[in-house]
Amino acid sequence: MMSFILANTRIGSPVLGIILPALIFCISFLLTVYLLRHFMKQNKDH
Repeated sequence: MMSFILANTRIGSPVLGIILPALIFCISFLLTVYLLRHFMKQNKDH
């Protein structure tokens, strides 16, 4: 019963449920693009 009550309580505002995942997605996307460009350039040099 206690775990059911704790699962239904929200932490922070609902806007964070949109902003935080979007921020994590953008950071991971930019990091992936950077790493792809870095390794593509590194492969052309060899």
